[in-house]
Amino acid sequence: MSKYVYFIPRGGINDTFTQIRRKINYCKKVNRILLLDMNYGIYKINVYDYLYFKNCDNVIYDMNKIKEIVSNKKVSVYPKQIDFSLLDIVNKKTKFIFTYKNINLRILPKQHVN
Repeated sequence: MSKYVYFIPRGGINDTFTQIRRKINYCKKVNRILLLDMNYGIYKINVYDYLYFKNCDNVIYDMNKIKEIVSNKKVSVYPKQIDFSLLDIVNKKTKFIFTYKNINLRILPKQHVN
């Protein structure tokens, strides 16, 4: 079974591309497939419609393929505290809020998201 890293980049375009490069390198190192979601972030695009990642076989950046993968009932999520469907994230029904200062992760249902 394949293992994935689901990634929503944040920040300006340079920061975004720097983060993507780091995640690609991490996924190569630990033998994971990167699921790149820029539809959720500030750019709200399907990367597949605009860019081509040459020599990056370990990256999936087409939201249609990502939705297909995360809708699979056999996909498990880490950490275990995330006890909802990944499809809820992809469909924007749930939002992650990560606080660097306190190093904590909050997960909110859509009705609590601004």
